Amino acid sequence: MTQSLEVHAGGSEIFKSSTSRHLTQAVKNQSQLFELLILDDAQIEELELTGQTGELALDDVATMSVKELRKAVREAKQEKEATEKLLENKNKQIDKLSRHIAKATPDQVLLELQKEATGFTNESLTCVQGQLRQAFIAIKNHGGGSADHTLFMAALLGQVQAEVAALRDEFNLPDISRARDQELAAEMAQWMPAK
Repeated sequence: MTQSLEVHAGGSEIFKSSTSRHLTQAVKNQSQLFELLILDDAQIEELELTGQTGELALDDVATMSVKELRKAVREAKQEKEATEKLLENKNKQIDKLSRHIAKATPDQVLLELQKEATGFTNESLTCVQGQLRQAFIAIKNHGGGSADHTLFMAALLGQVQAEVAALRDEFNLPDISRARDQELAAEMAQWMPAK
């Protein structure tokens, strides 16, 4: 819905819209009305229909000074632009991936998925071996307090182990961290076709 404003010689203004009554009633003066005109048509319509666009509420407009309204309107506009840019970037990324998947053979897609899973695994291992280990060392070496931090560290590690166990159960995977299961994994690898 396109909004237009008529300014008459007497200084009164009218939005040409059947739903604009609430908006014009909330506006105290012409300066406030002009500040609202910075909003795009969709935001004005949203403000009229729902009483809010982003963080800008129609009820608040009546109590705001022109300066406060100007700031709120600019923030609402910037928020909308940032959201639109984020959505545009995500859509571009989705389109790019869709085109890539459409061109790829099932084996290529599987290989890409395996690469992605390997990357996530490496990130997880780096986190456990690096940051989590360093945090545990710092906690253990911290001399303050009389409490034993073993239980705290065990609880953190238990959460990681629980998530790994949940994944193993969800996908019915053997625990190849044990020697017997490593032998099974080696046997299974021999049966799998070479890529």
